[in-house]
Amino acid sequence: MHSVYDFVISASHSKCSVVTLQNQFDIIVSEDKLNELFETAYLHGVFPLIYLKLKLLNIDNDILETFKKENRYIAQVNMRRTSELLEVVELFKKNNIDYMAIKGPVLSQLIHGDISQRQYSDLDILIKPESVFNAGKLLTEHNYKTDEDINFLKNKILLTIGKDFYFRNIQSNNILELHWRLFSNVDMHVSEINLFSDNFQSVEVSQKTVKTLSTENLLIYLSLHGSKHYWERLAWVVDIDRLISQNSIDWDSVEKIISDMKNEKMFYLGLLVSVRLFNTSLPYSILCKTQSYETLIPVVDDIIHQLYSNNIAIEENIEKAWIDKIIAMGKVKDTKLHIIHHYFVTLFQLRAGDIYVINLPYFLSPLYYVIRIFRIFFKLQK
Repeated sequence: MHSVYDFVISASHSKCSVVTLQNQFDIIVSEDKLNELFETAYLHGVFPLIYLKLKLLNIDNDILETFKKENRYIAQVNMRRTSELLEVVELFKKNNIDYMAIKGPVLSQLIHGDISQRQYSDLDILIKPESVFNAGKLLTEHNYKTDEDINFLKNKILLTIGKDFYFRNIQSNNILELHWRLFSNVDMHVSEINLFSDNFQSVEVSQKTVKTLSTENLLIYLSLHGSKHYWERLAWVVDIDRLISQNSIDWDSVEKIISDMKNEKMFYLGLLVSVRLFNTSLPYSILCKTQSYETLIPVVDDIIHQLYSNNIAIEENIEKAWIDKIIAMGKVKDTKLHIIHHYFVTLFQLRAGDIYVINLPYFLSPLYYVIRIFRIFFKLQK
């Protein structure tokens, strides 16, 4: 497996030499691990990057054609999803709903210069909390449906502890996530970031201008998101590396924001993983700060081990992965008190799933804690 994963990491790195890739690929062929290469590249969301590097190598045409066919399919799906995103953005603009598109085709365009070079399974749009119901209602009037009652978007508790709401396009079957926050975890203190300030950027996507997070806020979001999910996908590390290497970043601003959010360790964990895998270039002061968190070193070692083990949360092991990540993120905490607080909050803090059981009026909202206890009990019994 290491030969396969070594190649996937190298091919994901923009600066890897062709000679190195050729040698690694020859080992994969000799060990007959092409199926593992195909699956690993796809699961880690870097298939288009792998295909680009394979075209540079001296490989069998039949093998290249197999990868080319899948890459063409990914590109076609990305184009359709991009078109859908632009339609929704235009719909929101016409109805005076402020938005920011995050991840998906916008991020692919920003870091790769091409909407087809990054795999994404859904579309994500950030809306102000006070506009989220109107935005959701607008979507239901334009070919989108949701498994939950749209009136949940008026539930004050959901808007306080939740972060997004799922819609599915009736015609395309694509999923669109309407976000009003970037994280649901209260430890993130996301209110410290004024997401809808003038600090945003516009990206040209298929000749249309789309708003997204500023580079600094985007870096923070990507790093915290990856750490929250224990960096189980290589594509998330690629995002960090490419964003840093291709942009001028106001690191003073970044440091102030993460300090206000009180999540320095989770942020620097993402930088450390990127440096470890791709030798990402950081300002000296930032590199020193990342390395000052000595307790993160064994965590990074474990993440690298998990990546090499292809320990990705797929449908078959989603419940086990949920418990594993609770334990894994406890390793990032400094003291036993912080670890206890982490487990307590993770287990007993209200989640969106608790709210979706029943849409209670606000004065009955304490009953959600009873629902939470029952849901945790049944989840742990599985």
